[in-house]
Amino acid sequence: DGFWIGYLSSSALATALSIIVLKLSGDDKYISLIDVGLNWLLRTQNRDGGWGDSPESPSNLSTSLICKAALSFKNNHEKVASALERSDVYIMHKCGGLDPASIASSVLKFYGDDRTFSAPILTVCAITGLLGESYDRWSFVPQLPFEMSVVPHWFYKKLRLPVVSYAIPALIAIGLVKHQLGLQKSSFRAHLRELVKNRALNLLEAIQPCNGGFIEAIPLTAFVTISLLSLGMKSHPITQKGINFIVDKHRPDGSWPIDTNLSTWNTTLIINALQKDKYLSQVINNFQKQKLIQWLVQQQFKTEHVYTHAQAGGWGWTDQPGAAPDADDTSGALIALYNLTGGNDVSVINSVASGLEWLLDIQNSDGGIPTFCKGWGRLLFDKSCPDITAHAIEAFSLWSKNCNINKKLQRRLHQGLINGIKYLEKSQNQNGSWTPLWFGNQFSKDYVNLTYGTAKVVRALSFLDFSLLQSRIDKLIRSGCEWLVSSQNNDGSWGGDIGVHGSVEETALAVSALGQFSEFKNRAIRGYQWIFEKTDNFKTFSPEPIGLYFAALWYSERLYPVIFSCSALTS
Repeated sequence: DGFWIGYLSSSALATALSIIVLKLSGDDKYISLIDVGLNWLLRTQNRDGGWGDSPESPSNLSTSLICKAALSFKNNHEKVASALERSDVYIMHKCGGLDPASIASSVLKFYGDDRTFSAPILTVCAITGLLGESYDRWSFVPQLPFEMSVVPHWFYKKLRLPVVSYAIPALIAIGLVKHQLGLQKSSFRAHLRELVKNRALNLLEAIQPCNGGFIEAIPLTAFVTISLLSLGMKSHPITQKGINFIVDKHRPDGSWPIDTNLSTWNTTLIINALQKDKYLSQVINNFQKQKLIQWLVQQQFKTEHVYTHAQAGGWGWTDQPGAAPDADDTSGALIALYNLTGGNDVSVINSVASGLEWLLDIQNSDGGIPTFCKGWGRLLFDKSCPDITAHAIEAFSLWSKNCNINKKLQRRLHQGLINGIKYLEKSQNQNGSWTPLWFGNQFSKDYVNLTYGTAKVVRALSFLDFSLLQSRIDKLIRSGCEWLVSSQNNDGSWGGDIGVHGSVEETALAVSALGQFSEFKNRAIRGYQWIFEKTDNFKTFSPEPIGLYFAALWYSERLYPVIFSCSALTS
């Protein structure tokens, strides 16, 4: 159809949550899906008794709790006893006990003030009996203020909500469960919630995509569906659409991914990796190129998004109806349209101008670019971040001097560049690196991926031609390159940080950044040679889970090592 889809790793969390949805539905027609799903969980349990987000990931507490819940809840599966015993050992080690208080305090401590994930995890634990069977179990679950969802959306950012901007469905559904099933108190807040609960539910129905999947995320959709099923709302349209979405995303091996796909993101990554040195013409012909241009323009949001309320003009990560516009994908699409057209196709200028204005409109006062919404900056996944800012700066730079862009927008792009570069100066770590938001490394300190962040910033800055701040840009590039050099492993590879074992993805990113500069060519060549050997002359690629999905869930994408290696080769 003229674009690339990719293949996301299977997710133990998504699989376990989907199993719980199907169990709660009570429909016999899902027994076979439940059985193959349970078998997949049993096959992928780690040696320590826990589960990680992907089959390649080390165990973590939240995923292990949900997998235990899926195995133990309404259990009639003969093989689960041993797996449950082993999971108890892991959970005991992480929490210091199996009692509700120990479990709840450990989950809440890990996520801090952000309730986007901790409240849903504990809600599912309460529903499935992991926090006991008495009403007291709800005392361990935070009450999400779902009543705030009914205020005008422009007021959200002033409310300091305990969830991030894209998690309004969880705010409503999880909040309703605690309100309905938890121990009630005679308070003004409880009475207020009772008054607005139907309005909140109507809002939830209104913002559900036509295919049932909230932001195409299996975990988020499952959390909402589990909540409504536990309230006896099986026949409600939200629930039925949620169940249908879950069933539709089931894989033949019994698992579920975390999301439908990253088709728009992967397609723009491929275009931008190959077009730098005109390799794209060796992969697709002119007819296919025109189809790609048309497809990309079609993916642009033409109206305000239904619940992030982002304005028209942005792009999301997939062509599926649950996507939401975000800055990283919008930047990628704008750069791809430039690379596909050379900036000379006037038929795309209106789309390009709308996308550039969308990015400029969400630029925060600190000069950085957030992911979804401007000004939500209290929680991590709504703050400005260096990698997304650098991506936007590259898009601004490519189009800022294009004669088809009107003068007023050119002036805005000029100022946006200045503000973005100043943000990158402020956000650079003392050692010269940058910390990204949506990518990490499971084996580095604090799980950060400084290689990804630094390589993305350096590569974006290397394409800038901005005489006003060129000396400052050069200084940023040099310090970033010096950090990359210092973090290269002895075997020539890069991991997510100094001393972390290398991956094809991270090594390729570092090579693509350093390869732009003759001074660092030898370092880039050593990395290239490592990739060459690791992939058997670029024939065999094994993806690593360096991606960070919503609420810090790890994933791998089958195309990432291939795409990033192509980018390294063209550098």
